[in-house]
Amino acid sequence: MSPLQFVLIYAVGIVVILYFSIILPGKRKNKKTQQMHEAVKPGDTISTIGGIIGTVTARDGDTVFVRIDDNNGTIMRIVIYAVQSIIESAEV
Repeated sequence: MSPLQFVLIYAVGIVVILYFSIILPGKRKNKKTQQMHEAVKPGDTISTIGGIIGTVTARDGDTVFVRIDDNNGTIMRIVIYAVQSIIESAEV
């Protein structure tokens, strides 16, 4: 085996290891987050990346309207990508 073949096999091995350890898990996480964003619906209790917790009142494309204060009826409009998690899903 020539030194060039050895280096080529080594380089391909490194690329394969990086793909399975870094790129593939990142793709899975992005897909899961995208599915969660698509599932947000009125009535869900959500948490944003800024730490705001509220109930979704309406959704308009890439924005959601979140009621953050039940006493005052304060509603905040946020981009769907700011939703970090669905704490409690609305019952259908």
